Amino acid sequence: MDIVQIPTLALLGFVVISFGKICEILLLKFMPEKSALSEDERMKLSYIYGIHTEKDNDGVPLVYVPRSWAETQKDMKDVMQRIVNDQTRIADILERIEKKLEN
Repeated sequence: MDIVQIPTLALLGFVVISFGKICEILLLKFMPEKSALSEDERMKLSYIYGIHTEKDNDGVPLVYVPRSWAETQKDMKDVMQRIVNDQTRIADILERIEKKLEN
């Protein structure tokens, strides 16, 4: 490696890291301070989370989701993913039709 390339690579690395930090600062600056949830919704979610994380004296969770439910949820997720993919394809087709009609 040439002696000139090392400082150049170091400078490039510094610029990339600095740019990432600037983006992070800007994103944090413009993020809303409050959640999109209302206080009532936040309290309900906190209560439900508390129930799901509670354990008995032996460390066994009080709320148990059977594996059959997990499989059903996986199947539902797959169906929903297919629906989203189909809707995306339909939206793309509609955009192409709209562009052709504009021309």
